[in-house]
Amino acid sequence: MKSGNEGFIKGILKDLSAAGILLVIVFFLSVLLGGTLIFLLLIGEGFALLGSLVFIFIVPVFLVLGYLFNAWLFRTAGSSRNILLAPFKEKGVHPAAYSTRYRNLFLVQRFTTLGIMVGLFFISAVLLGILLLIPDLCCLCFPISIPLLLLSITVPAVGWVMFTYAFDPYEPEPRAFIIIGLTYGMLSTFPSLFLNTFNSTWMEPLGIDTSLASAPVVEEFFKALGFAIILSQVKDETDGIIYGSCFGAGFALLENVLYASSSIMEGDGVFVILLIVFRSFFNIIIHMIGPASIGFMIGFVKGMAKRYNKTNYVIVALMTAPGLAAGYLFGMVVHFIWNFLAGLSGWGSLLIFPYGLMVLFVFIVMVIISFLLGTNRYNRRLDNFRKCTIQEISGQSTNL
Repeated sequence: MKSGNEGFIKGILKDLSAAGILLVIVFFLSVLLGGTLIFLLLIGEGFALLGSLVFIFIVPVFLVLGYLFNAWLFRTAGSSRNILLAPFKEKGVHPAAYSTRYRNLFLVQRFTTLGIMVGLFFISAVLLGILLLIPDLCCLCFPISIPLLLLSITVPAVGWVMFTYAFDPYEPEPRAFIIIGLTYGMLSTFPSLFLNTFNSTWMEPLGIDTSLASAPVVEEFFKALGFAIILSQVKDETDGIIYGSCFGAGFALLENVLYASSSIMEGDGVFVILLIVFRSFFNIIIHMIGPASIGFMIGFVKGMAKRYNKTNYVIVALMTAPGLAAGYLFGMVVHFIWNFLAGLSGWGSLLIFPYGLMVLFVFIVMVIISFLLGTNRYNRRLDNFRKCTIQEISGQSTNL
């Protein structure tokens, strides 16, 4: 993404255009997900096993392709002749252009886009609620209700990503990669669906709850696997959180489409709206915080590595493995507790609300910490730039 100096209105329009492109992708992937579910219902265990084996085989291939893609991107990103890489080029802010005004402008620009998305969400949710409360009207306006459903589910996911992106003013990520990250998050629902379905065929007869024993392990793994694509783009903690949030929000987005569509089929219009609002506020964060914490650790280790020479870089790089393991474990635990509380009956199920708020608080704190680290790092860069500029001016004066 370009920096805040690209023009206030122009930047907002580009953000909304990216959201529009994503909405089209959501529509096609929702149709694909629906077809997959139909095959799972018709064929059952055989299709689930086949799909699980295919995706397990794809994992090492995906890692190799991810490595080659990052290597190619790293080597050619500096080439101005490469048209294919134009949307992916890093457009950081030159120290000479940095100021508190620039940072504030960037924040206001992103939060303005976020405000527009919140407005779109409420408008689409209210219109959808009116259509769902009147069955005959809903059937008559079916071509309108489907886009409204997808819009009311897509906008919150993009909004949460926009919130994290607002705290990355120094080297803003390309919009193309934000779309790729969200798209990958949606695609990660497919292997998770196959593996969770297959695991249920042998776990449930043993009395094992797949939502606790399978879903946290499988889903957090496939969401985090997206870092294989954009590892070279993660330069600091904020970048890691942004891309991790994209993976988690994309996953939650398509999962929300699945749950909302099932509720519409049952004909409970009020429940559909409550479900969309609840999942848009809590479930997205639950899915985001795991890969976001992994991204934070990747960015933190890469930031440390920049401060050392090549010999110490190897030692620092070894910290990546425990960092990834810690982030993955954290995501699984958060996911496990959420599913456990959601499965409680009676008053115990209400514990899900304070727990969701606590996870949201942790996520926001993590975003703010990464922003402060980035600000401190950029201030040092600005000081070095000023010192070099003063030395150059002094040297020119001496020569004169």
